Parts: sequence; structure tokens; C-alpha cells
Amino acid sequence: MDETEQTCNEFLDNYSVEQGRKRRQECARCMRPTSACLCSYLPPQPIQTSIKIHILQHPREQKRRLTTVPILSAALAKDCVHVYRGIRFNRLAEIISSPSSIILYPNSKAIDMKQLSGNVSEIKNLFVIDGTWREARTIVHRNEFLKKCVQVNYSIGN
Repeated sequence: MDETEQTCNEFLDNYSVEQGRKRRQECARCMRPTSACLCSYLPPQPIQTSIKIHILQHPREQKRRLTTVPILSAALAKDCVHVYRGIRFNRLAEIISSPSSIILYPNSKAIDMKQLSGNVSEIKNLFVIDGTWREARTIVHRNEFLKKCVQVNYSIGN
């Protein structure tokens, strides 16, 4: 690679084509702008959990600048967090349909997570939909098996 090509590549790495302006520097760990880095609030070492967290991420969510997936991935051990991107997740139907799986999806049918306290040891998989409310509804609508999974919500307080 010659010097001109290298300079051109460096220029393109630092500029967004859509915005035509210099990109803000990002933290390599939490993927947020360095001015809004959250790493000081994260555990120094990733936490190992007994429950596997499966994130069903809508494709548009991945493109958003301040998504929470990198923060969760930085806070938890790598084998605890699994991210799946798309709208249809048929390959996960068997895992989601298991009695040891729950989905965090607050709706009228959802039960409060606190009601699971006696059965927590039986839970092996927590599924979370990452997207706007509209995108989350689309994912649930396109994956009928999600409606059959135990749906839970979490209320702060009480």
C-alpha cells in the first residue's frame, strides 16, 4: 500500500460518509463515544452467570450508535451472552420452547420476574429482544414460538 492510499484509508476511517464529518472517538470496550464511556460503571472483570442471555437483535438496532449490547457483552462473560441478529429466529425455536427458557417481554400476559424466585434455578436461558417497541412486536409476530415461551417483565420498586 503506497502512502497516498494509506492516507486515504486513514481519512475514510475517521469520517462518516453519511454525515460528512469526523467521527467521535469510541471506547473499545463499551463502544460508546469516549465522552460518554460507561466502563467505570462496569465490573472490572466480566461476570459469569448460570443463565445464558440470548439477545434477539433487530437489524436496525445494530446500526444505532448507543445500543446496549456492547455494554452487556463487556459486563458479562463471553459464554454468557449470545447475540442473534435478524427478524426470524426459527433455528432457536427448540431452545426457546424449552421449559428452562423465559423471555423478557413486558405485555399483559407477562409475569413479574420476582414471582419466579423459587424457580430461578430451573431457568437456563433468558431471551431479550433488542429494538424499539415496534421492532420487538415485529420479531414476536414473525416468530410464533416466542408467544408460547414464558413471558416475564421486571418492575423496579415494589
